[in-house]
Amino acid sequence: MFIFNFKINGNRTAKIFMGILCIVVLILTVFICYRVIFNNFFKTNDELPNNNVYQITSR
Repeated sequence: MFIFNFKINGNRTAKIFMGILCIVVLILTVFICYRVIFNNFFKTNDELPNNNVYQITSR
């Protein structure tokens, strides 16, 4: 089963370059997904003290 089925025209050097480029893009994608999902960039502000009353004023 092919996800991306494309033909690379050119000599062996161009095919090796395209293979290395595909591997680098795949590694970068995995690294970015790991940073977003597992390092919890979407942090909430849970360090506020409990049982305190805050007055909200509108301007």
